[in-house]
Amino acid sequence: MFLPFIPYYIQELGVTDAQQVVLWTGIATSAMSVSFAITAPLWGMLADRHGRKLMVMRATFAGAVLTALMAQVTNVQQLVLLRMLQGALTGTIAAATTLVAGVVPKQYSGAALGSLQTAIAIGGSLGPLLGGIVADSLGYRSSFYITALLLLTSGILVTLLVHEDFHPVEDVTRSKRPDWGLAARFLFASGGALLAVLGARVFLRAGTQILNRYCRFLCNRCFQQRRTSQP
Repeated sequence: MFLPFIPYYIQELGVTDAQQVVLWTGIATSAMSVSFAITAPLWGMLADRHGRKLMVMRATFAGAVLTALMAQVTNVQQLVLLRMLQGALTGTIAAATTLVAGVVPKQYSGAALGSLQTAIAIGGSLGPLLGGIVADSLGYRSSFYITALLLLTSGILVTLLVHEDFHPVEDVTRSKRPDWGLAARFLFASGGALLAVLGARVFLRAGTQILNRYCRFLCNRCFQQRRTSQP
């Protein structure tokens, strides 16, 4: 809900130079992805030990707290730090996908995962629109609070309504710490197939994000030029 107007929120935090706004927008956007890439394998290993539902609860409740804190920052450095923590502690889509794959019977897994992707797409489409409306009506910080409330509601619904009959594998629970070597061996044991899929995802995601951010930058610059040219 708040990503579309991050450049304006950064200006509200005291960054006025146009080039600095662009720089901090890129840093704030990338900070979450970098920290998520580092911690995602750890959360996956913990999910194998303690269950997928717990990971969804962790991601949603942590996201609610951190998003609410973003509404209270006083400078852009605090915003970037919270974005890094958000990437490190959340990851709701990945957690929800593994939860659905684990609790739904195999004969319905395709339909369930398809429905989940539809929900994600609808949320991704409505979120920026609702965030922009709220920001125009109530201010930028209000969008953060409403996003936090939605995340909190999501976490409560999962806690109360989702039942996971989880039984961890004995070999996984025997080790007290994450086995990064095992994860690496699994990655390379696929004969290059998994590496190819991961590489394709990296390039696809990078290309999409570059195009998306550049289009937003052009739209924001055009809007700023029109606003300054008006009498």
